[in-house]
Amino acid sequence: MTRPLTVLSSMMAGALALGLASCAVGPNFKRPAPPSAPDYGSASSLAETAAVAGPAGEAQRLVAGMDIPAQWWTVFGSPKLTRLVEQALKANADLAAARAALRQAEELHAAQRASFLRRVFAPAEPRQCQEGTVCMAEQNVC
Repeated sequence: MTRPLTVLSSMMAGALALGLASCAVGPNFKRPAPPSAPDYGSASSLAETAAVAGPAGEAQRLVAGMDIPAQWWTVFGSPKLTRLVEQALKANADLAAARAALRQAEELHAAQRASFLRRVFAPAEPRQCQEGTVCMAEQNVC
């Protein structure tokens, strides 16, 4: 029984060593120099894109530092898109609905945790005791 485990552990160790050795880049590796362009990694420096023939083919103008409007979809000038976004916003759950769902989840969690607590059953049924007097039924504790 120990022989298959030894073979398996040897194979795993070999695979791990092979995997780690394949990640090495060698002793001659030299990090390349970063590009020398001053605007490397920032937005394009073009002020306008090329225009093309066809619908909506006019050139786009890029303004660096300009804020995007809160209702950005209105920039496209599409009534259909505007209707779709308004419909989605009306059907979207707002903060009050999210708070109600969280409150419901917390209550359900508390109810589930209560199942781990001790339960006491105290039926209030009168019954005959041995001396002829009426006494309460015995209490059950789980």
